[in-house]
Amino acid sequence: MTNWFPSEEWLGAYRTNLNRSDRYRQESEGWGVDFDGRFVFEIRRLPVEETTLGEFPDELSGALAESVSTLPEEYAATLVEDAPETLGERIADGDDDRERLLGALLATPVVELSNAVRPSLREAFPEDLANLLDQLERYVEDGTVRVHLDLYDGNCREAEVLEPGGERDVGFVLRGDYPEWKALTEGADVMEAVLSENLDLDGSVTTIMNYADAADEMGVVANRTDSDPLFAT
Repeated sequence: MTNWFPSEEWLGAYRTNLNRSDRYRQESEGWGVDFDGRFVFEIRRLPVEETTLGEFPDELSGALAESVSTLPEEYAATLVEDAPETLGERIADGDDDRERLLGALLATPVVELSNAVRPSLREAFPEDLANLLDQLERYVEDGTVRVHLDLYDGNCREAEVLEPGGERDVGFVLRGDYPEWKALTEGADVMEAVLSENLDLDGSVTTIMNYADAADEMGVVANRTDSDPLFAT
């Protein structure tokens, strides 16, 4: 399973790597001991409306193409005939139902997939893709996904993706658009992003500044964590 960003798998790998970092442990000693050091990260404006399934990375869209191409002809014909309106309106004329079905799927925006794909069709999806779509449906609301990190005295005690409505009363909230978060996984400087307001911090900037090296290491670990961006922009 690839550590697609953002996903539960990426977050789990990030937490593991953060807890393995001697530098993070040393520089964040005392964090949260006398104050609430928990964070919520809000990743906003995920391009789920602009991005079609066909614009997902080739590893995902190609695996889907291979899977659909192996469907029995009669089964593919049934899936085309029973397609929901959201998918059916994108099914072109033609003789090969598998090609027609695949073309419609690849042209469907990610935000519409939950209405476009019946369970019988989703069973034909590659495991990695089906898992990602489940997460997008479960966690993304209005293009936003939220992550909770319980940081305490040099340790990340918990890291979880929050479902909509799963509020956490935390000490810090860091908000930003998807490209800014993606840039952090590619080596952008955390403190520079905060101070330049590319990321919006709700919480004490002074406290963050006192632990600037720990924040820097969090960015270094994000860059060091194996990941592939799910969205190009």
